[in-house]
Amino acid sequence: MQGRWTLNEDDSLDELYKGKSPSLLPCSFFLSFLHMLSISLFRMARLLLQPRQEERRHPPSFQRLAPPQAVRSPLPFRASRWFGLVPPHALLLTMVARDKKEEELARTRGDLLETQEQLAKARMDLLRARHHLVDGQRQPTTAGAGGSRGLAGNYLLRGADGEESPLRSQSHGPMAITEVPPYRGDDQLAAAKRRRGAEESQAQGEASFRPTLCEACNVMMNTKQVMKDHFGGRKHCRAMKRLLELEGLDRRS
Repeated sequence: MQGRWTLNEDDSLDELYKGKSPSLLPCSFFLSFLHMLSISLFRMARLLLQPRQEERRHPPSFQRLAPPQAVRSPLPFRASRWFGLVPPHALLLTMVARDKKEEELARTRGDLLETQEQLAKARMDLLRARHHLVDGQRQPTTAGAGGSRGLAGNYLLRGADGEESPLRSQSHGPMAITEVPPYRGDDQLAAAKRRRGAEESQAQGEASFRPTLCEACNVMMNTKQVMKDHFGGRKHCRAMKRLLELEGLDRRS
């Protein structure tokens, strides 16, 4: 039969393939070898790129404080499907996410710098207002070019344009060092609060005090201070104590 062939017992493979059909056996072996080699290489690369994945999934016994959780990949795909390789779309998504995070970080850094500048301006305004407040209460001393550090050690450098700067260096040229005395407003306020609290507690104690008559001395004690002076820091005065002792002796007898 023309164009068809059959396998007989006497025919060999070489005679069968010779002149009738190209042999695909070496080609299939080569493709299978390439396939297995690529799989092995991909798995080796995956093991090299992710050496601690098994440790994260199965931590040592002394680290098992909580039940182990599955490790989530940061990329939107499963690496096992790609044998450790990263597809192009995942790389693109990762690069886009990284660019967005860098932009957010730069924006946050800019906001932080603006906040620091505003804080520095507010601190300057506070120093200037405190200087003017103290200047109204007591005239500060003005030193020469060398200047002298006072108890507080706070200096304000005033230039020719009237601008002040809280620097701690000596002046040169048209600058003059003005010493600012220490601010005592907080201490005075705290002392006034303590004094007011003591007065209020004393007034409450006087209001709750009941006048007492000393039967031994026949003295009416209207205030706590009078009672304290009469008793001398003791529970009873000497006459009352003597009277109580006599009453105790009479009761015993």
